[in-house]
Amino acid sequence: GLQILGTNRATTVINAAGSSNRVMTLTNCNNMMVSEVTLTGGSVIRHGGGIAAWSCGGLLLSGCEISNNVVSGINFPIYGGGISAINSMVTVSNCLVRANLASLDINAPSPYGGGIYVENGGLTMVNSAIANNRCTGSTSGRYGGGLCVNNALCMARNCLVAGNAATVSSYGDGICLQYGRLNLDQCTVANNAGQGVYRNSGSIVVTNSIVWGNGDDLVNIGASNLTVSYSIIQTTDLYWTNGVNGCVVFDPLFCDTNYYHLQSRQGYYTN
Repeated sequence: GLQILGTNRATTVINAAGSSNRVMTLTNCNNMMVSEVTLTGGSVIRHGGGIAAWSCGGLLLSGCEISNNVVSGINFPIYGGGISAINSMVTVSNCLVRANLASLDINAPSPYGGGIYVENGGLTMVNSAIANNRCTGSTSGRYGGGLCVNNALCMARNCLVAGNAATVSSYGDGICLQYGRLNLDQCTVANNAGQGVYRNSGSIVVTNSIVWGNGDDLVNIGASNLTVSYSIIQTTDLYWTNGVNGCVVFDPLFCDTNYYHLQSRQGYYTN
């Protein structure tokens, strides 16, 4: 398949420079790879300020940064400030999705996924971060400041979801599961504006993860829809029990709020 290969994301930059331009539009792509590239400056209506993918099988984003992109609208819902993936299978590896925006007029329908929106497909995330993305506008509700999953399977391993916001009438400042399945393994969901993980429908599995400092960490999740084990969660709920299945309420002692390193036994870390 097609490959777009940069030298590294700090020096290989594709800038759409705003003005109604999307950085990358992908349709019916199979086995495509985008590697070591920064995609920035996109500003479009409806779908994906940085990347919009429709009916793509085997799309791999590796070592990329998707940042400072905007999707907007007035009279219709909008999807994915950074990435919108519809009917697609996407893998995001060693990537940073940050400072993207899904912004609507206050009286318009809802925005979905300030950072990433995925629908009717699958998203696999490994060693990646979704940080400081936003959904704004619309009093109808804002879904997933960082990530919104709709009728899809999302599997995240060793990922960070932090500092995202779906301001006012929010459904998941960090992550919103509309429908489908969400698996978080060795992930940190921290310091999102009001809700860490919100579930509308579907099932969630949280393993070996930290969900902390979100206001309410796990929202609208019945015990039959949640499997949680060996994790640190700040807000106690009926969904899980402190001290059972390896789950505890215990301050993780983050050393910083950029990488969310944990404090070492000696109380410091290097690099």
